Amino acid sequence: MFSFISKKDAKCKACQPSKKDIMIILPIVCFIVGFYDGFFCSGAGSILILALHFLIHMPLIESSATSKIFNLSSNIGAFIAFFIAVKMVFIIGIPMVLASISGNYIGSHMMLKNGDNIIKSLIFTSIAILFI
Repeated sequence: MFSFISKKDAKCKACQPSKKDIMIILPIVCFIVGFYDGFFCSGAGSILILALHFLIHMPLIESSATSKIFNLSSNIGAFIAFFIAVKMVFIIGIPMVLASISGNYIGSHMMLKNGDNIIKSLIFTSIAILFI
């Protein structure tokens, strides 16, 4: 799969989404990934990063950073639904939140420092784990 991500594409600064991409393709992609995220959650961020890169033509770093906005809104929506349904175990969830914030902070800094190379390897690893 990653043989399709060429070095030229990964470093392309002029690769910006068109108005058509943003107005038509992006809402469809976000709806589909959001629907998937509501059911399974696992891997939705990686799927969105790849969709933003291949369908919207964004560089990988921008795709990864932009996917965080989607993930936040998707997680807030799921949080509200599960909170209303009284299905959360906060004694487990609060330590998970703290660990997640720490991991995301460290991971974001690694991405900014190492660029596309770390994104490619981590997306490949996370998708491979999902198939196990």
